[in-house]
Amino acid sequence: MKLHRNCEGNHPDVLNALSRRDFMHIGMVGTLGLSLPNMLRLKASAIPSVESFAAMADSVIHIYLPGGMAQHESWDPKPFASPDYRGPYTPIKTS
Repeated sequence: MKLHRNCEGNHPDVLNALSRRDFMHIGMVGTLGLSLPNMLRLKASAIPSVESFAAMADSVIHIYLPGGMAQHESWDPKPFASPDYRGPYTPIKTS
């Protein structure tokens, strides 16, 4: 590409700022940005709507059932507790 030095704004720094790949990337991102909202709107309108109904319950009962032992109990064997609480295993010497 020949540079015309007599035209204003036609400087090598401006021309070399973007490569072809950068130019294509910017063009694709711009095109996707313009078409994505329309595509999502069409997809949303194609999904059949679910019929809603009025709520009949006045209150909710929440039952919390934790499973297993707490973490602090699993790492603390409590060697001086009663045998039924302590279990069959005895602590080992670690240090």
